[in-house]
Amino acid sequence: RETGALAAGRAAVVAHHLQAATARAAAVAGSAAPMPTDERASLTRADHPELYRSTTHGIVDYSEDVGSKDLVSATKEGYDSVELLKRYTTATMGPAQGKLETVNTVAILAEARGETIAEVGTTVWRPPYAPPTLGALAGRIFEPERVSSIHPWHVANNATPILAGAWIRPEHYGDPAAEVTNVRENVGIIDVTPLGKLDLQGTDVPKLLNLLYTNKWSKLPIGGVRYGMMCAEDGVVMDDGVTARLGEEHYLMTTTSSGAARVWEWVENWLQTEHPDWQVHCTPVTTAYTSINVAGPKSRELVGRVCTDVDLNPEAFTYMQVRRGTVAGVENCIMWRIG
Repeated sequence: RETGALAAGRAAVVAHHLQAATARAAAVAGSAAPMPTDERASLTRADHPELYRSTTHGIVDYSEDVGSKDLVSATKEGYDSVELLKRYTTATMGPAQGKLETVNTVAILAEARGETIAEVGTTVWRPPYAPPTLGALAGRIFEPERVSSIHPWHVANNATPILAGAWIRPEHYGDPAAEVTNVRENVGIIDVTPLGKLDLQGTDVPKLLNLLYTNKWSKLPIGGVRYGMMCAEDGVVMDDGVTARLGEEHYLMTTTSSGAARVWEWVENWLQTEHPDWQVHCTPVTTAYTSINVAGPKSRELVGRVCTDVDLNPEAFTYMQVRRGTVAGVENCIMWRIG
């Protein structure tokens, strides 16, 4: 318990310093506490029970099931060095790591060689010399947190945060029922920046999409959007999302928030190991785009107030299409009509 408290206290101090020094991290509360000192009582060291062996042979290492007869036989075969004997018989190499059986192993070897324990010597000890806690092996808890460029606005408007993969995003702003009703009857917006995004360029992108998704992509027109589902090699669903064709050889793929890194690795695995000849360049751009979803019966009216260079008429901007335009003064925004 004392060891755990000491480790937790030191971890808290380190976490405070790291958070204070990390850009875009949440502000720290107060100053850091001093590093806790180790005031634990030293471990007692009791004399090792030198049992050696009786007049008959018996087990020396219960972990590895090695007996004194095995050690004597190994010595006669030429494994008469304590290090060679250890590796040949695996004595002292079990879970106890020699804590219980080293002295007896060396004693049997000394008897077989006609020497003393001091003359034979012990095996080379390696750390840890004392059993460490699992918490010490695991280290401090550190989960990186990612936020969108408009996260300060969410905080200022009392958003209740949720975790989506490594991203912190708003769940609601105080009255979820009223917010849902407003979206149904009027219009609402949501920060969907955490959705994964991969920029795909090259002449062979359609081949890649046909390989990754379960549906066909060869005839997707420029300005078109299509939904796709990915399956792993075992046929189990791996991820899903929509992909848009922005130009002749330019596509933008979206993934789930938690699956962005996994899908990127999946894409690169196919391109680098199975089809290195394909002309495809894949760039992760999840953090490059701040993404806002606009939904509700008055969504077209709202978008029309901030975007004037894209025809939002339903006949001109049809379902499952993509356009580029200026939104709220920001040029070259990518606008999707999906849902």
